[in-house]
Amino acid sequence: MIFSIALLICINTIPNKWAIDDSVIIHQNNFVKKGISGIPDIMTKDAFAGLYGQDVNAVSGGRYRPLSPMLFAVQAEIFASTKKDIHQEIEKDKAENKIKDLSDKTWFPNILHFFNALWYALLCMVIYRTLFLLLNQKQEADNTKANFIAFVTTLIYTIHPLHTEAVANVKGLDEILTMLGSVATLYFVLLQFLKDKSEPNFKSQRYLIYAAVCYLLALFAKESAVTFIAIIPLAMWFFTEASTRNIFKLTMPLLLPLFIFLGIRTAVLHQPNKQTIAKELMNDPFLVLDTKAEYAPLVQG
Repeated sequence: MIFSIALLICINTIPNKWAIDDSVIIHQNNFVKKGISGIPDIMTKDAFAGLYGQDVNAVSGGRYRPLSPMLFAVQAEIFASTKKDIHQEIEKDKAENKIKDLSDKTWFPNILHFFNALWYALLCMVIYRTLFLLLNQKQEADNTKANFIAFVTTLIYTIHPLHTEAVANVKGLDEILTMLGSVATLYFVLLQFLKDKSEPNFKSQRYLIYAAVCYLLALFAKESAVTFIAIIPLAMWFFTEASTRNIFKLTMPLLLPLFIFLGIRTAVLHQPNKQTIAKELMNDPFLVLDTKAEYAPLVQG
């Protein structure tokens, strides 16, 4: 039901075309426009390099979020037609890679809006399942209360207008994926805990492996997933009866994907040949400050 509700409230975004931020990551990104041929560049360069044509520090600290651009590149390879010039000849870049037509005159942005709605619906469903597991830990037999609270909480999350931008703006897929991967990480950690608790002789660590993979993908989607390295053990502490030692044992494997991500991010973003940080409003909120300006009432009279 949660999946259907999420899909239903997002269905009106499908007729939309591109938003402002979509140009940076999708339809004006030279790496994405090459389809799967652009994936090596996506993995080894700053997120803004595909737009500016060179690896620069467009914003302070850099941006390394390759997962969603990789998905866009794969979708461009599958769904987008090859771009042609005025003579109806196929356009290619200097490396002879075919360029995909990602303009708003095609159906490609509508296809991506549809997939965004699907990803969001999947996220809401995973949130519900995870909350149900968390809230059911201290229930003896009747799990009706836990089910009700999990459903209502997820429903509020699903229909909350704050999440509109992440779905309606195709570039917002990075927000959806990082939340999906992070919550799925907690879900698999909980499954491992429950399996170890119910079957003391259970030796398999497959759920922890699934958790580590999900966490690595969440980090590659957006850096904010790093906060779940603290959220997951806290959730285990407050909502389960796991001992401190057990919580430590369950969450320690998550440090491996974290260190892998940080190592790759550092190698990609801190290169000696990068230009100086650009003068952008996102870097300096006082960039266009007029020191002679005066405050005036909005309504006079």
